[in-house]
Amino acid sequence: MNAKIILFLFALGVGSSIAYARPPGGYGCYAECIREYRSCIAQPNSDRTACVREKNACIAFCNLYL
Repeated sequence: MNAKIILFLFALGVGSSIAYARPPGGYGCYAECIREYRSCIAQPNSDRTACVREKNACIAFCNLYL
């Protein structure tokens, strides 16, 4: 029984360390940029050009880590 608990805690630690060490680029980064863009344009009286500039800067940041 103790071996199962120890193995579970070890796997949990390895998984969390891999998730922490992963660079911020990739599909998840792009999805976050699009989510923020949609939130920006959904605001009343939003400046769409500013939202587009912010989205493009976010995507450029994501591309640094590919």
